[in-house]
Amino acid sequence: MPHESGVQWPPKGDDLVTLSFSVPSDKVTLGADDVFIRTGTDSGIRVPMTLVTESGRSGYVVFEVQVPSDVAAAVISICAQLFRPT
Repeated sequence: MPHESGVQWPPKGDDLVTLSFSVPSDKVTLGADDVFIRTGTDSGIRVPMTLVTESGRSGYVVFEVQVPSDVAAAVISICAQLFRPT
């Protein structure tokens, strides 16, 4: 379902990376302050609306955030487990 769209590694000396991932629009519900990503029956993930970015990808909602590289690795790992095919 969601997949990593890109990781922009920082110049040397900066620990923040830009992590972006996209989710098919039919799996996303936009709220007033949050976005809800459906992960399965009666489950989901709440993401702040501030992480939604403009994208040219039709049919997808793209999220982007700057985080330390170890956090980016953890997010990628968590998403891989949550959204792996069953």
